[in-house]
This record gives sequence, structure tokens and C-alpha cells, in this order.
Amino acid sequence: MALAPTLVATIVLSNGASFAPPFQIGNPLTPLGVGVLADSASFQSIDVSTKVMKASIRRAYNRLSDSFQGGRAAIVIADQNADFSPTNTASPYYPNVLPMRKIQLSATYNGSIYYLGSFYIQAWKYTAPKDGQVGYVSLDCVDGFQLLNLTSVGTIADSGVQLSGTRINKILDAAAFPASMRNIDAGDSSMQADPATANRSALSTCQLIEQSELGAFYFDQYGFARFISRSNSVKAQAAVATKFADDGSGITYDQVTYDFSDTGLINSAVITRNGGTAQSDSDSTSIANYFQHNRTRTGLMMTTDSEALSMASSIVASRADTAIRVESVTINTGDPSDPARVVAGLELDYFDPITVQQTQAGGSSISNTLVIQGVSYDISPNKWTTTFIVADPYATGFVIGSATMGVLGTSYLGY
Repeated sequence: MALAPTLVATIVLSNGASFAPPFQIGNPLTPLGVGVLADSASFQSIDVSTKVMKASIRRAYNRLSDSFQGGRAAIVIADQNADFSPTNTASPYYPNVLPMRKIQLSATYNGSIYYLGSFYIQAWKYTAPKDGQVGYVSLDCVDGFQLLNLTSVGTIADSGVQLSGTRINKILDAAAFPASMRNIDAGDSSMQADPATANRSALSTCQLIEQSELGAFYFDQYGFARFISRSNSVKAQAAVATKFADDGSGITYDQVTYDFSDTGLINSAVITRNGGTAQSDSDSTSIANYFQHNRTRTGLMMTTDSEALSMASSIVASRADTAIRVESVTINTGDPSDPARVVAGLELDYFDPITVQQTQAGGSSISNTLVIQGVSYDISPNKWTTTFIVADPYATGFVIGSATMGVLGTSYLGY
């Protein structure tokens, strides 16, 4: 009989920003490229998998602001011996039960490990037992966005004219974020020298570069700071899509939500770089149909006005039309009857393309191919669902050989 996936939850009571578990030979949770080198005395790793009563994980994208948001998790742990009560001096973990300790969530399925998210425990909310009942602790968790948002940076060392990925690394250096916990693309656009503005958050400084590149900056499922360049995000979208369908032609799903609105519609864009002049583009047909939907960005860090104009044109080209689009798809990852569905629910992540097909009343069907830009998991002993949030990204372009992004007369050249 096929087995359902198993949740693995590991709390790491150690100091510092590194919340990937230290690399250990023979430990499948810390493979090369994921575990970080550390002294064995520098951490206290606790497997609480069997104590988890429920877990909710959200790693999201805000389509209204076209930006990635910090990931969050809410986890409830049974605590029969009050080991995680901060006031219990007899606890084997005392006095290390503190805010901003780490927790990593993963799943094991059919001999493989799938990472779901790595977080900091922002709050331990302990409920004391009475009358012989088992106590429990609720954990409110955030990802590395919280660290960068609370860290101020001023002058960024060695930040002359350089590629966007190099600048992101320089900002993370200034924020003292571990180099071992980054996955940063080189980038496609050169950035101006940093203006050395005082009292900026490291997060907003990274996000300014993200917007100037038209790339993506977020924290991935391993807890690494991830920056994807514009060209690499386009290449990711051109990969073979995983198909979800209700007619047996793809992986079955539980629910699909659609959006048919002007959310995300942009038919006029004005882009101004730092020290440059405003560059604009618009689509008159779209404006005539839907009125003006403008997107304005100022103070960006690209080096030329011509690139600012290319960005304005790219945004309008990708968002001037509206249609019935899939907004989210939810699947039953806990049902082991279809291994392909289980793997999809555990493995698919940001920028993976998916096709969602649904048969409508009267025999018509809707089929969309979009990219994942948000993932959530809801897990309890008898339930495991995965929901993918999908959207049209700004950075799209023509990819030779792609069935979806290499269509003459439909796909367009990026910059």
C-alpha cells in the first residue's frame, strides 16, 4: 500500500542568522549545497515531528504590488513535559527557548526529502495544561525577510556600477547575512553606484534592485536569500509545464479559483531611473477598453533611460490584456493514491510553470498555463493540502523552441 508523505519538523536552538541545519555526514536533511558548515557545539537540533498537531505554511506573492512577501508559518506542538515553556528551568532546552530561533519544515516521501520552508520562531505562545491535559505551544514563524527588514544599511561598500546580482550580494554583506545562505544570479542589468542613503532597510534596498532588474528576490524553501535574474525567470517559464486537469489528462485537483477582473492589468507604465527622465509606454486599445491602469516606478537604479523605456514597454506588453485566468489550484497532497500528485504537491515551487484545465458547464473548457508565484501547505494528522498561487510575471520574452513562449506573432522579445 502506498504511504502518504511524512512531515519533518526540526527546531534549531542556535544563535545567528544561519537557519539551514549544519552540515553533518550521513544526515539526509543536510545534503551538500543545503547544509552549512558549523561547529557541532554551535547548535541544538530537536526533531519535533511526532509532536506537531498542525502546521500552516505560506510563501506568497502580492499581485497588486507585484512583489514577493515574507513567508510565514503557524505550527502547533504538543508539549506534555513543558519542555518548550520558557519558564521551565528544568527543561533540557532552558534557557535557549527564545524568539528568533529556527525551525525547518520538510517532508519525506518514497525515500526522498522535499523542503517546505525554513523560518524563525518569532513568538512562542505556550498554553499551560490543567486537569491532566497536555499543554501545547503555538509557534508564529517568519522567514529571512523579517531579518532584512529590521536591518538598516547605509553606505554599501564596493558598490560602483555593477550587475544587479553583485549589488544584491553587497547589500547582504552590509546586512551581515551569511554568504553560505545565498543563491544569487549574476543579473542582466547594470546598476548605478549606490546612493548611500542612510537608514534604509536591507530588504527595501534589495527590493529596489529587484525592481530595477525586473527580476525576483525572495527567501526559498531552504531559507536561502534567492535572487533570480530577468533572463533566468523567462527561461524558467519556458520549461515543460506540469498539467492539472479534471478530465484525466493531468494530475487531479481538489479546487481551482479563477480571476476575471482588472487586477494586475497595466496598460500604461512610467519608469524613471535615479537621475534620469521619465520613460513611458502605453496600449491605446487596452485603455479604450478598460480605461487607464497605470504603473509608475521612480528612483530605479538601471544606468540608462533606454533601459527604463524597455522596462515600461515590457510591463505594458505583458499586462495590457485581461482574460479569465487561474488564480490558484489546490491539490490533496496527503492522498497517496496518485504518486505524481504527491510529488507535485511537495516539489513544485516558485517559477515552475503549470497548466490548469477545467471542464465548464455545457462542455466548454478553460486552460491556462502560468507560473507558480506562491505556495501554501495546510497539514494536520488527517489532512495535507497544497495550494499554488499563479500569476503572469512582468519578465516575459521570446524563447526559441518553447511551445508557450516561442510563438511567432504571439510571444514578444524581452530586453
